[in-house]
Formats: sequence, structure tokens, C-alpha cells
Amino acid sequence: MTLHGLVATLAGLVLAYTVPVRAQAQTVVFRGRIVVAAGGPPLRQMTVRLDRFGTATPNDGGFFSAAIPSGTQSIRIQVATGNPRWMLRYPTSAVAVPRDTSFVTDIIVGPSLDETLSRDFASSVTRLGASLRSAGAADSQIIAAINALRREFSTRTNVRIDELRDAEKLSGERAKIYPELSSALERFMIRANNITIAFQYLLEPSFGSDSAFAQLLRAITEYNAAFEALKTGRAGFEDGVAANWQNPAATSDLRAVLDYALGDIHAIGVLPLNDVLPDVRRILTGRLSGREAQARRAEVMASVRLSVTALRARLDELERRKIRVLGTLQSS
Repeated sequence: MTLHGLVATLAGLVLAYTVPVRAQAQTVVFRGRIVVAAGGPPLRQMTVRLDRFGTATPNDGGFFSAAIPSGTQSIRIQVATGNPRWMLRYPTSAVAVPRDTSFVTDIIVGPSLDETLSRDFASSVTRLGASLRSAGAADSQIIAAINALRREFSTRTNVRIDELRDAEKLSGERAKIYPELSSALERFMIRANNITIAFQYLLEPSFGSDSAFAQLLRAITEYNAAFEALKTGRAGFEDGVAANWQNPAATSDLRAVLDYALGDIHAIGVLPLNDVLPDVRRILTGRLSGREAQARRAEVMASVRLSVTALRARLDELERRKIRVLGTLQSS
């Protein structure tokens, strides 16, 4: 056999022989969602560890995904919350990996046991102080009773006294801020609703009645006072919630509620109603009369009907937003 023939034969044998190649490891996607209890740390500072397969960072909605080896039956999840007083509450053991890769596993983050105990103690102390004060106890007696209770609670639970004091301070600040905020929003809502009622029932008689026009102006004046109170207190409410609830989502929701009240409700809903008052006064005082007055009166009535309808819809939306944000603050 010639050298050329030998090379060709060997090449054929090499090509005919299949060399086993290690198959690349196949992966599947594990999907999860971080659910944080009210008052918890922001999602953007959290990191999810999926066993030995790596880490993932949740988006603003709490969702995350990561590749894990195909065939993995279960996986242990850990969450670094960025806050030692918040921890993974579920799952506390390995979870099954869903066969359906579109399935989303909920991961719940909540306060630690110490945080929960401190919060409950602070709430109890706030109520106890109020009860003793209403019963006529002196401040020195109240302080002595709370100090004794705090020492006993710390001994039984191993929660440090300074942590209990911090929780009490936070609870006390919340107890002051919440009713002020709730009252300011409620007063604004009532006065704004009163405006819709006043313009619906008092506008038409105001063209010919000093008394009706005076009642209409009174509704506007009362609303303006509620508006100014909410506007003036806004910065304090936002700062107070940010500092004492430490819940970025609740702070953002409150800011949105106040934007809506002072923007959409006031600037878009109420001010157009104010704008018709000079024409009502001109017709009432006779400075505008005859056909011109009749035409302008018809225009004002039509315009106000549309404005009142739109304002009522906006007030319904504000009520929904108000209930949501106050509910979050109250339950935190």
C-alpha cells in the first residue's frame, strides 16, 4: 500500500469513529416574587440566593428569575434583606421546583421576631399610657409603670431595652402623625364634596338671590381653608411618614394622593368652578342683564354641570386612594 493510500485509510477510520462529547448541562428558569410585609425595606436592596446556583435581584415589582440546572427537584432560598430586623418568613425550608417554568413562587419577607415583639410592646405601651392618663394618673406614675413593664418584658423576651425604647418612640410619632393626616384628608374631602353639592343646588338661585350666593361663597371659603391646611401640612406629613413608617411604597403612595388632591382636585376640578363666580355676581347685581345675561347664565349652568360631574368622579378616585394609603399606614 502506498503512503497516500495509508493516509486515506487512516483518515477514513478517524472519521468513522464517533468520539463521545460530554453534553452541555441543560438549565431551566426558576421564577419567584418577593412579597414584603407593610413597612419593610425596599426591594431594590434585597438579594435572593438560590442554593449554590447563584443570586438574583428582584425588580420593582418583586419579581426575579434565575437559571438552575434541569432536573433540580427542590431548592433552598435565602434572602438578604439589607435590614437585620427583616427576614425571610417563607419558605423556611427547600421548595419544590415547579415543572411549569412560567409558575411564580412567592417568597415572603417580614419582620423578625424581635421586631414583631418590639412593635407589639410599643403599641401596648402607647395604649397603656393613654389609659392611665385618662384615669388621672400622674406623669411620674405613668413613667414608673412603663419602666417596670419594659424591664420585665426585656427580661422575658431578651429584646434589648434600647430597642423597646426606639419602638416606643416610633409608635408615639405614628400615633401623632396618623390622626392629623387622616383628619386633614377627610376635612378636604368633605369640603370638596360640599362644593359639588353647593354648585348643584345653589348656583341657579344665586343668579337672583343674595342669600343663595352667600351660601355658595361660604362653601368655597370653607373649602379654601381645608385646602390651605392640607397644602401647608403636606411637607410635614410626607416627612413624618418617610421617617416613622420607613416604608418607601407608602411614602410614594401618600405623595401621589396629595398630588392628586392638590393638583387634579383643586387645580382641575375646583378652580374652574371658582372662575364662574364673577359672572354670577354680575348677573345678580344687575351689571349684566337682558339677553346677554340670559345667554351667559345658560353657558355658566352648562359649564358647571360638566365640571361638577367631573369633580365627583375625581373625588371618588381620591377616596379610593385615600383609603388605600391610610389603611397601609394604620396596619404597619
